[in-house]
Amino acid sequence: MPYNENQGFLFYCNFNIDAQQQCNDDGPILGCIAHLYVDICNAGHAYSSGINSAQRRLNGKRHFGAFCPLSRSVLQETPWLKVQFLLSWPKENLHLSHRVSPEMLLKYNSKLLTILRPAPLFYFYFYLFFLLSPAHRMFSCMRTFGANVCFEGRLAERPSCGGGGGGDVVLMAAVYYVGVDVGTASVRAALVTREGHLKRAAQEPVSIWEPHPDHYVQSSREIWEKCCAVVKEVTRGVSKSQVRGIGFDATCSLVVLDRRFQPLPVNQDGNEQRNVVMWMDHRAAEQAARITATGHGVLSRVGGVMSPEMQPPKLLWLKENLRESCWNKAAHFFDLPDFLSWKATGSLTRSLCTLVCKWTYCPPVGWDVTFWTSIGLDDLTENNFTKIGNVTCSPGTPLGDGLTQEAAADLGLDFGTAVGASLIDAHAGGLAVIGADVKGFRLPCEGQPITSRMAMICGTSSCHMAISGQPLFVPGVWGPCLSAMVPDVWLNEGGQSATGRLIDHMVKGHAAFAQLREKARQRCPATGDDGIYGYLNDHLSRMSSSCSAVDLLASSLHVWPDFHGNRSPLADPALKGMVVGLSLSQTLDDLALLYLATMQALALGTLHILEAMKEAGHDIKTIFLCGGLSKNSLFVQTHANATGLPVVLPQQTEAVLVGAAVLGACASQDHGTIQVNRLIGNRRGPRLARKGASRNCSVVIRQQRWDEVHLFVNKCGTK
Repeated sequence: MPYNENQGFLFYCNFNIDAQQQCNDDGPILGCIAHLYVDICNAGHAYSSGINSAQRRLNGKRHFGAFCPLSRSVLQETPWLKVQFLLSWPKENLHLSHRVSPEMLLKYNSKLLTILRPAPLFYFYFYLFFLLSPAHRMFSCMRTFGANVCFEGRLAERPSCGGGGGGDVVLMAAVYYVGVDVGTASVRAALVTREGHLKRAAQEPVSIWEPHPDHYVQSSREIWEKCCAVVKEVTRGVSKSQVRGIGFDATCSLVVLDRRFQPLPVNQDGNEQRNVVMWMDHRAAEQAARITATGHGVLSRVGGVMSPEMQPPKLLWLKENLRESCWNKAAHFFDLPDFLSWKATGSLTRSLCTLVCKWTYCPPVGWDVTFWTSIGLDDLTENNFTKIGNVTCSPGTPLGDGLTQEAAADLGLDFGTAVGASLIDAHAGGLAVIGADVKGFRLPCEGQPITSRMAMICGTSSCHMAISGQPLFVPGVWGPCLSAMVPDVWLNEGGQSATGRLIDHMVKGHAAFAQLREKARQRCPATGDDGIYGYLNDHLSRMSSSCSAVDLLASSLHVWPDFHGNRSPLADPALKGMVVGLSLSQTLDDLALLYLATMQALALGTLHILEAMKEAGHDIKTIFLCGGLSKNSLFVQTHANATGLPVVLPQQTEAVLVGAAVLGACASQDHGTIQVNRLIGNRRGPRLARKGASRNCSVVIRQQRWDEVHLFVNKCGTK
């Protein structure tokens, strides 16, 4: 029977309970509650918690029906559904559990199950499975001296109201998680299904102010307001009870609040609402150089060089330049992801992701007092580091009691909705893609531990995430950081401070940009400026005699891409960019060639990072790409050509949002902790974690499932 979007599975139960065995003051049925759960079963592994559930107080009825809407993707991707029926009353419970194949349900349009429950003295269950006959709609259950239940499942149309057979049909509710991503220039949110598919997404811009050169500031109040707006948008029309958890990721910007948790100014202009020092703010370059000169041992975990994009030099700048208006009044310094978690829950617990990667925290030892003292920030050590955080947890850990009353009202969600400890935005993308199942695509990483992969998250800037079972020290590359992305695993993070921002700078600053924009709008008016890069890619193809010759078009034009310094592996924030090979010509062709040369320079920068990582002990065989630039085919192909490695893209392009939603799923305890199950010596792929598993044990949340993987291989055969 063909499936359509208005259909689902109708599960119906008829039961009879022996009054002598299960009698209570209200009678055998009155006061009894029937529960029905439908779980996804990942073949060969553990079960997830219910993706759909329904319950009904029976009040004397002996029938219970529930309609479960199941998406086409679930029917096509799920080997089994686990259907559980629970009948509970004050003294005892009756439980029916069975695995059902969606394929068989569709084929036979019927699945009849019987449970026989004997008297309590016998304590055994007898199951009659696999009674499949389209000619029968119900099976007469044998009686015992306890109770019996006849259970039917069949394909049905979505009911408009009520039900039949003397009992109401309850519409089972799908389960969702919300992921919130605060990027450099926008706030996004997504409503994500149990299977990791985006049901809905929304986006709002956020303001960036540049009061002085290399000073970039934002407002935490505006960011939170935009978070609330996008969450309300994506959950519009969805019952609050269906949202099981929410997770936040954000850029590693610095938020400053006073003792009353009110914003403090981070620039000489004194505007208190502009209280966020952005990640790309390089005002503290001189302070970073002084910290590097101390040669302190913690620097070994940041590649040997302190970057002005990290928090210690920014804190030192605030103390030295804004002592009266900011430093002396400050009581709380947050990384932006932790600020969002606090705003949602009231919990001051910090994520290990932020503290380890950007603040020099090192578990299990914690803060190094000698480091803060040596750089002149010993006042931050007072009261057990309360200003910068003294309680930590792994990403995805449930925070507080979930959403506070105020935050729930702001976000349009239920009070107490689970909130997971946050991630830096790039780490959320890495979490979403690095454990992907790519079996059958003949990739060099297939059958290898997950340490053979590198996740590359590319947007305004780029981050290159490589993980290892043991700490590896890479000069000029941040890390090793323990539990910063995946619990109990070491992370090295390379990066480029300006990637998408550099491409925009080169293209939009060219004399022929107005001509390019007009041509792009003529070709596709609906895309606006978003269509300019697609047009440039096509223009380059037309300029070349064949697709493989595109790489050679810019052979006489060269770009050094460090216009905002070099984050990795040279770790020199003072470096500047340059272009070699320019002429007096400023045509559209010249713009296209400059665009291509910039792409190639960025790809060769990735190769430089890869070589540094490999020299230190990483064995990377495949690149997994996500982020805004992963949607640009030329960017992806150029990276494959430059590195000589296959580049893998997810079918679900918004991987960062999925990674944020994973945090909410973990916090809801529908899963245990975040963990990837393909580490050294363990070749099994990602799987689902059984509900109720220990919060501290290494279990797996299934990463988004990739049904289609696009491979970009090296066309030239050379680096």
